[in-house]
Amino acid sequence: MGRKKKTQPAVLVGKKEIEERLLRMMFGYTDKLNKSQGFDIRGYEGISPILVAHICDRDGPCCDLVLLYARMGLHRYNLVQGKHLQLSSVKMYNRSVSRSYFITLEAKDPASDPVTLQTFQAKVNEVNTKDRSTDGPATDGPATLKTTNGFLLTCTVARRLGDTSISIPAIDLQRNHCNGKHLSYFMPELPPKNPFEDDSKRFHVLKESELQDNDDWVRLYVELAVAKPYTREEQGLDNLKILKVAMDSERYLSEGLGANDATFYIRYEDSCEARVGKDVDRVAVVRRMLDEHSQVLRLVGRHQSITPSSNAMEAGSSSAQD
Repeated sequence: MGRKKKTQPAVLVGKKEIEERLLRMMFGYTDKLNKSQGFDIRGYEGISPILVAHICDRDGPCCDLVLLYARMGLHRYNLVQGKHLQLSSVKMYNRSVSRSYFITLEAKDPASDPVTLQTFQAKVNEVNTKDRSTDGPATDGPATLKTTNGFLLTCTVARRLGDTSISIPAIDLQRNHCNGKHLSYFMPELPPKNPFEDDSKRFHVLKESELQDNDDWVRLYVELAVAKPYTREEQGLDNLKILKVAMDSERYLSEGLGANDATFYIRYEDSCEARVGKDVDRVAVVRRMLDEHSQVLRLVGRHQSITPSSNAMEAGSSSAQD
């Protein structure tokens, strides 16, 4: 018979030691968080992470909403850099309690030969459509409660992995606002005249060739409007058929489709009855605001049913579920 192994006496850890250990872990997590700027970081067991990490793989595929946000990040990069990169996949993302998304993604240039994947980082922030705010300078009176049925998004980072020259701008702290006003102030409306059949030439309707060349971001705008970011409902977006796209003629003539500040009217059909009921004829109204100095991209918009009436547009409900 072999010797019996001596059992080690249990080491009792006091409350103070546990607190010190957790404090060291929190300091380590915070240090990594600061160095990574929120990207590619996982939590520590035993502490509550500031960011919740999601690994996107075969066992846990990325949700549709984050895929849209990844495309928004690439859209910002393309606008600023004059590129035409497309999303290949999302590798992982971190989400904060305030609904900021730190996304690591892979992109490709379909025009390159051979096609190679490049890793990017993008930060997209959801802005609550129900926010107590004032439209102007602070006053002693009560704030105005703004409620909108739509989406308000900002993209403050879109960069290649390892590009340390591009950091999260200070303006990210005021991501809910633009020029001192809450983003809901800039929510676009459907014009009284039909932008797709306007004889006054106030609107430019995209040609078929223009629509084909810009289909990626046009579809992104529609899908963002339909996706309802502030609910957990996920309904397919494959059944959206884009019919016509219009924008202000003056903006089109001066800056083209890549205008920094422009509103787009996108007419489409949605055959998802669970989402829209019988109101399949719809329009998405989306305003793009790209700050040329900070390079922050803001997208605000909504979707609703429409009833064409002569040369006017009659708006219906924003969705069958509202």
